[in-house]
Amino acid sequence: MVNSLDTMAAAHAAAKSAQDSGHNSVHNSAQQAGCGTTMHHMVPGEQGNWAAQLRRGAAEACVLSLLRGQERYGFELARALTDNGLVASEGTIYPLLARLRQQGLVETSWRESTEGPPRRYYRLTEDGQIALASFVDQWKVFRVAVDRMLRSGQA
Repeated sequence: MVNSLDTMAAAHAAAKSAQDSGHNSVHNSAQQAGCGTTMHHMVPGEQGNWAAQLRRGAAEACVLSLLRGQERYGFELARALTDNGLVASEGTIYPLLARLRQQGLVETSWRESTEGPPRRYYRLTEDGQIALASFVDQWKVFRVAVDRMLRSGQA
């Protein structure tokens, strides 16, 4: 969740540092910060890449949101995300779920299923609730700022 924002901040800091030291290449300084900048990828006709980057940045928060108030099993989460265009394929959700589990934002349990093999159910932890609330607050500020910029072209 925060990784996308951290990457953007690192690129901005690198660009500012390069500007301060007399270098004019934002692209090179951002690459030195460890990211291929969004600007680098904004090529006419490649808008699909923009959407993929936005989905990647929001998918973790959407999983946490889906778990708010109820447990769900992996395939159910995958279906909800793919049906809403938030992940490209159901297979991409499982590494994301593993990261959330390793970060302590979700817990899992196995349950027998009447429809096949046992299912792993995911539930939101207290840390996951805190992370989701933080993301929602940050998202509101970010969304308002982006909308303002897109409408007027001004800060």
